[in-house]
Amino acid sequence: MKGPHVVATAKHFLGDGGAEWRTGEGSYTIDRGDIRGLDLDAIKRIHAVGYQEAIKMDVGAVMASFSKIGGRHMHANKELLTDYLKGPVSAGGLGFQGFVIGDWDAISLMSEVEGGFADKVLAAFNAGLDMSMEQSRWKDVIDALRDGVGAGSIGQGRIDDAVSRILKVKFKAGLFDSPWALGRYVDGFGGPAHRSVAAQAVKESLVLLKNERSALPLKPGTRIFVGGPLADDIGYQCGGWTVQWQGMGDPAGSRLLPGTSVLDGLRAAAAASGGEIVTDVSKAKGCSAAVVVVGETPYAEGVGDLRPSSSLSLDDTLAKAARGNLKAIAAAKALKIPLVVIIVSGRPLVVTDQLKDMDALVAAWLPGSEAGAMAAVLFGKEDFVGKLPVTWPRSVTQLPINVGDPGYAEKKPLFPYGFGLALKK
Repeated sequence: MKGPHVVATAKHFLGDGGAEWRTGEGSYTIDRGDIRGLDLDAIKRIHAVGYQEAIKMDVGAVMASFSKIGGRHMHANKELLTDYLKGPVSAGGLGFQGFVIGDWDAISLMSEVEGGFADKVLAAFNAGLDMSMEQSRWKDVIDALRDGVGAGSIGQGRIDDAVSRILKVKFKAGLFDSPWALGRYVDGFGGPAHRSVAAQAVKESLVLLKNERSALPLKPGTRIFVGGPLADDIGYQCGGWTVQWQGMGDPAGSRLLPGTSVLDGLRAAAAASGGEIVTDVSKAKGCSAAVVVVGETPYAEGVGDLRPSSSLSLDDTLAKAARGNLKAIAAAKALKIPLVVIIVSGRPLVVTDQLKDMDALVAAWLPGSEAGAMAAVLFGKEDFVGKLPVTWPRSVTQLPINVGDPGYAEKKPLFPYGFGLALKK
């Protein structure tokens, strides 16, 4: 932890990705949901692997999840927070020596704990929470713990253990010797070295799902049409938790963040080869190919959950689909030239009905500020190396669908887990 590092937090413990559909809280469909279909051994086997590796790497903190297991919130789960996460390896625990931090105002959500807010605070800290993130009621947390010790509702030893864990991490990180951030690194933030790493991540994460009619690689020195609602929007490329919680698109006439869009990259690559990028479909006659960038608008956490009336389609009348997706694909298809569709999204979208109209399909996920780097792969200077880290469904009725499920192959997903083409065979 010492040196030019920050104290990392692994989250959200445990099984956050395993909640069942329509078990979420409030208006959320699955976020903050309940994990019901797995027993405790399966939850550990499937969801604890990342924490095992993080603890080996000396992670300083672990954040408890909003989610529940069998109706009990993780913030009140002593069996997992204390016995398993902090328990000795010799007894089957993970041996975590850092501190457990709560999620944003999560204590107040522990509906299964009877009593008022103070009772919930005591339940969470007795379960193994060491630090709360109750940003609106932090004084109430202090009062509840002080009064709880006096009343015998929580032991002084539990308080001492929590404080000791927090202090140990701070000492280990050197915060008492150098309490301030290392300012000498600030000038490098967002600099060429950082952007180079981000650009490489963009290129290596692209997944080629379809390629027919020699649509890819794009031909240098030619005119290429580029369209679609996500072709030139860095805000959309970055998704949620960018500048603000739910993210946002580029403000009119400006950029949300410094960086390059997909269109920027294609323009630069085309110009370098003596080619030209056309963005007006009425002037696209004679173009060698069309590239259309579609996908989703930004969202974060439960705001991105689907409602029963929504779908994972490109139809902009539903869910989080970007306005003009299908219209842009139809306009490019009418050009009768090879059509390359790039999907910018935080998850697989259902494109089964549109796939026949696409000669090439690329999953670009959320490429961030350096989306222009994908031009090197689209023009064939570098090859596609990405593979699907999830199963791409044929329809929403197939969900949930995960590799290893009984009858996985028989379900015939649109693209199976691990799928990914390359330009060079």
